[in-house]
Amino acid sequence: FTHQDPLQTAQALMFYAIGLPFYASVKVKAPIFFTINSSKTPMMASLAGVGFNIVFNLPMYKTMGHRGLALGTSLGVMINSAILTFFYHRKTNQPYSMSSIFVRFKIIASSLLMGIAAHYMWQDAQLRFTMTKLHIILIPLIIIGLSGLLYAMIMWLLNVEEMKKLVITLKKKLSP
Repeated sequence: FTHQDPLQTAQALMFYAIGLPFYASVKVKAPIFFTINSSKTPMMASLAGVGFNIVFNLPMYKTMGHRGLALGTSLGVMINSAILTFFYHRKTNQPYSMSSIFVRFKIIASSLLMGIAAHYMWQDAQLRFTMTKLHIILIPLIIIGLSGLLYAMIMWLLNVEEMKKLVITLKKKLSP
């Protein structure tokens, strides 16, 4: 276990993080199709995502290595989410609203900013500290915590309604 191992992991996680909002979307939307007896839709969306992932990963692995595989997985889940979102709106007759599209962009922007910040925090930590075994364990944990706080702050500053609701709920739970 060398100091390069956490760096390699951080690089992969940075590319996996891109797909997290879309993975959450798939986990929410796929069960909806099962409740309306349309189980083929999530299956076909998943196959399309996996197919794209495989096609993307073959050339990208050669140029980006493990980071290309992580990026391919994120892009595959984006395809899956986009297909499910399209058919969800089609089956429920709910048109896209500009506000819902705008919220998605805010979430994507928050995720990207968090990933970039985590990357630079890790690079800075490598320059500031001699990487002992303790540092290799503690620094990524600290960076993950700080990145989560940064993500929440960005979502708050961008006025994402769900973040406001979460803060209100936490205040109610934590107040005596």
